[in-house]
Amino acid sequence: MAEESVSVPATSDVAEPAPAAPPPTISQSPARITNQWAEWANYLRGYPLLNPAWWAPRWGLISAFASGCAFAVGVCCRYFYIYHVHPPTSFIYSDMNGYVGTALAWIQPDHQFGPADAFQAPGYHWMLGFLFQRDPTKALAVLVQFLMSIAVPPMLALMTYRLYGRAVAMVSLALSSLYFPFIDYAGYFLSESPFLFSMVLSMLLLVWAIDARWGWLSQACALLSGITLGVSAAIKPAVLLGAVLIFVWLAGAVWRHRWTWKDRAAWAGLVLSCAAFGVTVGFKSPILTLLGSIPVLFFAGLIAWFQWEQREMWQPCWVRLGLVMITSVVGLAMIIVPMSVRATHLNRGKFTLISTNGPMNMQQGHAGENVSGVIFAPPGGGRWQWGSPTVNQKRGRYVEAMTASGRLVDPNRYATTNYFEFAPWDRDRLNEVIWERICEAPEEVLLQSCNNVYETIFTAMPWPSSAIGGTPTERGVAALSILFQLGYTWLILLPAFLHLVIRRHEFSEKAGPGLADGLMVLPFIGLLMTVFLATPEARYRIPFDVFLIVLAARFYTWGVSRQDSLRPPVATLKAESA
Repeated sequence: MAEESVSVPATSDVAEPAPAAPPPTISQSPARITNQWAEWANYLRGYPLLNPAWWAPRWGLISAFASGCAFAVGVCCRYFYIYHVHPPTSFIYSDMNGYVGTALAWIQPDHQFGPADAFQAPGYHWMLGFLFQRDPTKALAVLVQFLMSIAVPPMLALMTYRLYGRAVAMVSLALSSLYFPFIDYAGYFLSESPFLFSMVLSMLLLVWAIDARWGWLSQACALLSGITLGVSAAIKPAVLLGAVLIFVWLAGAVWRHRWTWKDRAAWAGLVLSCAAFGVTVGFKSPILTLLGSIPVLFFAGLIAWFQWEQREMWQPCWVRLGLVMITSVVGLAMIIVPMSVRATHLNRGKFTLISTNGPMNMQQGHAGENVSGVIFAPPGGGRWQWGSPTVNQKRGRYVEAMTASGRLVDPNRYATTNYFEFAPWDRDRLNEVIWERICEAPEEVLLQSCNNVYETIFTAMPWPSSAIGGTPTERGVAALSILFQLGYTWLILLPAFLHLVIRRHEFSEKAGPGLADGLMVLPFIGLLMTVFLATPEARYRIPFDVFLIVLAARFYTWGVSRQDSLRPPVATLKAESA
């Protein structure tokens, strides 16, 4: 049997290249992939701008520079907007005309004051009247509003720096500097801009009072905080309900911490002594008033001595927090009491806290879904008319939808006007109308109250931006208002809500940053409670957005603020006794 021959190829001195290996996968060679990532990381470290280790020590300086640039851009935008695009002197109509006209009437020496002068809070009218007297061209009033507008972001940054540290302060400064509604309302003679300034200043002074190193400085800041809060209430009384919630919140924080029998005796004695002093004042006897003031002074001095014993503490204890609350209430009373006396006198002896327009706002806010306005025409003469911007916006959308679909427009849909033959400050008649409305349709009134809250937060475009006109300026302002309304919902409101949900355990502890969060969210809750009872308008919400900006900044700096090494968050709000 023959053997098969096998041919063997001749060998060569040149080696042939090996066949290409298949590309590695994670499942096949994890070690090789890890080494490749390590090589890329080492390669990138050679470039400083791509190296995280290069950014870490410089992040504080970079963030401060970026926030400073945002503030500078905000100042330029305010100047260009207020002095060139939208000067307040060129947009005096509707409510702006009412503020300017009342201010000019009050500075006339022959003006006869009456119930109509107590219808609105007098703070902004007094401010405009004072400035118009100094400069009849109104340029000084425009300058003051410009300065107030640019002062809000740095004040907010100082407040958040004391509360939460550097990172939150920088983000708050940037957001508040570029927030268009804060810029927009400085371009009108409306009360929102000075109200925002005074409210932020009051909160800043309150935080300084809680965090002050020396007792006398703490009490001085607390007194100024109460006075500034009174000024805010003189401009817009809607701040009072939030202030009450803050005082209750701080009182709860004081009550939760350690008490000794001396502490309880001192505070109980102070409360009882104040009640006894009030009774003695009621007798209108100088001798009884003098005797009643003795125990008040004694127990106040005793609590002050407790604070003096703990003067070496940098972090204030519950004693200082309690004294801050008392002093703030005293400062608030210094403004509220004279205003109440004035309003009561103008209202012909009927007690009035600040103004008489509360029942009118309640009636307009619960008159019905189709009611777009209200007219007051008393038999003695005069005519007053107000409209609802939210209902008018609904009517505009309804007419547009009906026209686009070719259907007929219902003339009574969102176009009803209530007519009353009495003055708008006649609270007794208005209370009767409101009570009749509640008895007729309680479910509808409750539903409309909830709708007032919804309209204030979400849907209604702020007035007067909603009054879209024919000029390019008015259309541009309206477009920016719509854009920032959407940005507010998704970039401020939602992050603030998520922050409160994520850190709800801190919020419930009433200590440290959680107690500070309460100071931020309670004014906004007070506003929602106010519009629940009154009329809705996104314009009323705009100044209170400043507190949601702080909470949103806390959400954005969640990982950074915990490692903020420049200055720790103000743990002084723990109100602990050492």
